[in-house]
Amino acid sequence: MSYLVLARKWRPQTFDDLVGQKHIGRTLEKAIATGRVHHAFLFTGTRGVGKTTSARILAMALNCEKGPTANPCGVCGSCKQIKSGSGLDVMEIDGASNRGIDDIRNLREQISYTPAGGKFRIVIIDEVHMLTKEAFNALLKSLEEPPPNFIFIFATTDPNKVPETILSRIQRYDFKRISAEDIFDRLKYICTEEKIGFEEPALRFVAQKANGSRRDALTLLDQVIPFCKDGITIAELKPVLGLLDQSLFIELFNSIQEKNEAELLQKTTSVLAEGIDLGELANGLTEHVRNLLLSKIPNISRDVLLLSEAETKACAQQAAKFEAADLLRISDLLSSLTMRLTRSPMPRFELEAALLKMARLDKAVDIAKLLDGSFSSDSKKKTEYAPPQPLTQPTNIPLPPEPPEMEAPEKVSSEPLNLSPTAMASDWKLVIRTLSGDLMQIGTFLSLSNVSHADDREIHIMLPPNHKFQHSQLSSSDNTRKIEEWFKKKMNYHGRVLIKLTPESGSAGATGGQQQSGPVISIQKKTSINDAIKKEPIIGSILDEFEGEVIG
Repeated sequence: MSYLVLARKWRPQTFDDLVGQKHIGRTLEKAIATGRVHHAFLFTGTRGVGKTTSARILAMALNCEKGPTANPCGVCGSCKQIKSGSGLDVMEIDGASNRGIDDIRNLREQISYTPAGGKFRIVIIDEVHMLTKEAFNALLKSLEEPPPNFIFIFATTDPNKVPETILSRIQRYDFKRISAEDIFDRLKYICTEEKIGFEEPALRFVAQKANGSRRDALTLLDQVIPFCKDGITIAELKPVLGLLDQSLFIELFNSIQEKNEAELLQKTTSVLAEGIDLGELANGLTEHVRNLLLSKIPNISRDVLLLSEAETKACAQQAAKFEAADLLRISDLLSSLTMRLTRSPMPRFELEAALLKMARLDKAVDIAKLLDGSFSSDSKKKTEYAPPQPLTQPTNIPLPPEPPEMEAPEKVSSEPLNLSPTAMASDWKLVIRTLSGDLMQIGTFLSLSNVSHADDREIHIMLPPNHKFQHSQLSSSDNTRKIEEWFKKKMNYHGRVLIKLTPESGSAGATGGQQQSGPVISIQKKTSINDAIKKEPIIGSILDEFEGEVIG
């Protein structure tokens, strides 16, 4: 007897068997139970998530001798014929090889016949997006006025290529990628039923390698079972599937964090010497950055991380050594790396260069920590002013004058002002300073604004024409609500607040500074940075101390 592969042997037979697609199964079950079955469906999703399988289950449910029923028996003549692909009333067509107008014309001739033995005639077209434009046009008439008891079920991995004229006439069901945890549970169940020994971490590796595809997971399982004589283990799994252990990425990122470039390149060389594909390594690095970023989120679930308990703990410990901003910058480097690997004549050098860039990235600094003085670093320069030492020999060179003491930033009270609209307009800067005490970001966005009109009904706040970003932020419903509520509470003003841009002729554009090395400090008030430094001297000190730059 010929061997039946696991993907076929364990193909779902009912909607309850669908892995990771319960939302679709429940919807179709209710449609059948209430007799509201549409005449045309479109099942979309990546490969191996259950589109064609669901189409066959729907066909069995409609043509079962006990149906239509949401739970086909699977043993009657109609169900057996559909499962074997020999049913006269169910046609399966490959859209990639039967994509022309003549193929669709032949199909239209066949669908005019009444069901041979079942209750419905059903046509399943896989990869329907491969049909030509003319073939789709030939289908329109049948979709608009289908024959009695006739149903179309289309499946595709690329719904964007299906014409709108077709999409508007069918019900669309989106199949999601199956989570690694759901795939793992299915693999565990199948191995138990097949009496195959396994290590749970090994099955998790297979589930992750499947990338959301149940069929791919079972195909991989079929591949490793003959190789693993004493059960599926991680040690035997890796050489078969080319899997990289999570510990490898922990080690690589330890070298990145410690800026140990020699060790980083040596570890990479050792990995590549084992025949690991460059693209696979880059993908693994990207996945690890994702795990580190998510590990920084409090109470993150292992279902989201797709890691074992031990791996989750290891990622959390390493994530604590990185700032989220640094991980995002590393993610950008890896994103561009994956695109360059396929085009570069020296892909290995592209990988090594990217790793060196990661190791040489300056650590991101939170400006809030700089402002409140809580940031400390071995490389931080001393900011205290050191008075000049007395000269040991007489000299006519005058000593430098003592620097003036920096004034502390003005603290603004956020007590209610209770100003009239006219008074608010005439003393708008005071209003902004008071508002900033409660709504700092909004106050910053309003720093260069003025009032063009104010009465009991409305107040019009004008921004410079080049402050489009500030305008978009302040005009959001959430921020506008916050401003109006603040005016009611602090100013006893119950009118509307309108945020507007001054016409272009009313102000000049702003210019940005040149890029420099060192930490970067972002300040929105690009047109008045000198004023900001005068008002807040500590900002100027930070820029000088860390060789920072102002960006917009």
